[in-house]
Amino acid sequence: MERIQTPLSPGSATGQVPVWDEETKRYEPGAGAPPPDPDGGVPMPFVRTGIRVVNKSSTGALSVADIFGTVVTNFGQEAEAHLTLPSIAEVIAAIDVDGIGIETGFILQVRTGGAGALGLVPAEADKHYFDDGTKTVVPLNNGEAVVISDPVMGDTLVVTLIQTGPEKWDWLTTCPRGAAVRGGS
Repeated sequence: MERIQTPLSPGSATGQVPVWDEETKRYEPGAGAPPPDPDGGVPMPFVRTGIRVVNKSSTGALSVADIFGTVVTNFGQEAEAHLTLPSIAEVIAAIDVDGIGIETGFILQVRTGGAGALGLVPAEADKHYFDDGTKTVVPLNNGEAVVISDPVMGDTLVVTLIQTGPEKWDWLTTCPRGAAVRGGS
């Protein structure tokens, strides 16, 4: 198996490349190569940063744990999928209990393209703001989704909580890569 070496690889000075551990689903230091990329690309080893990857390939709800500093992917998505954000009240309650900073957010990254629309839906009573990449933030109707209609590998949404008043927080979704639109509920 060919070794892939990057300057940031753990063990670069010794010529070691991280090894993919199927049990832990993480790279571990050692000699080896990363797993094959199912979409045919060449995966690159990376330095472990503590960022968790959460895979959601079909319609369903994101838990509070799913959104704390994670990368959420759609790997394996086969049909249109809409992910429902946890309610802001749930997130705030978790922050108060766990001592996690209010600057909560996550990245939604397309890792399976062409499988149907991929959308993010806020809880019914939560406000959602959207920046489609034009640097114009627009308020959406309660429960209105942000949708990547035709997902392409690498399309990305960044989702954060923003303070919109004293003790008032709302969702903000930005689209730094790809084409997302406001898309109903």
